Amino acid sequence: MLDSLGHDRVHLCGGSLGGTISVALAALCPKRVLSVTTFGSTLGTGLTSEAIDAMVQELLEKGTVRYFADLVPQIVGAAHRRSARLQKLMAVAAGERKEAVVAQIMRGAFGADIRDLAGNLAGSGIPVHAVVGADDPTCPPSMSQEIAAITAGSLTILDGVGHLPMLEVPTRVAEILKTVPGASS
Repeated sequence: MLDSLGHDRVHLCGGSLGGTISVALAALCPKRVLSVTTFGSTLGTGLTSEAIDAMVQELLEKGTVRYFADLVPQIVGAAHRRSARLQKLMAVAAGERKEAVVAQIMRGAFGADIRDLAGNLAGSGIPVHAVVGADDPTCPPSMSQEIAAITAGSLTILDGVGHLPMLEVPTRVAEILKTVPGASS
């Protein structure tokens, strides 16, 4: 895809599963990646298949829209739990996606474990910055600490923020991204 877009090397950034995918891509294609920044991500949740099945069952029972509407107040920082703006943004992001599609994404996201790949980034010269909300119940700070430790990267913990820093504190996220080494390249 990078070739079709005319890009030789890129900065990767992702939230939650997007951060996990960014780390995996950097480990698999290090010559194409300038840096990685993750937000509320993990190298692997460690959840059992039974726990994942229970989440999928809840999704199927509630439907996509209600599932995410109920989920948002549980995963954001306390100051953002009643935010109509966040609810609206998540409704747009979740959209009217079919439950079967979201279920497949959930199984892949919560079942993935990329620890074996992530270690390849230590000593690669690719800076990895793991950012996490102090109040993230989905991918708590310990998971971002693990990303930073295994990749020899850095860690930032955002006080009062949950799992969606890009929605909870977008200005702070933009500031972090502006400090990425080589960001002007």
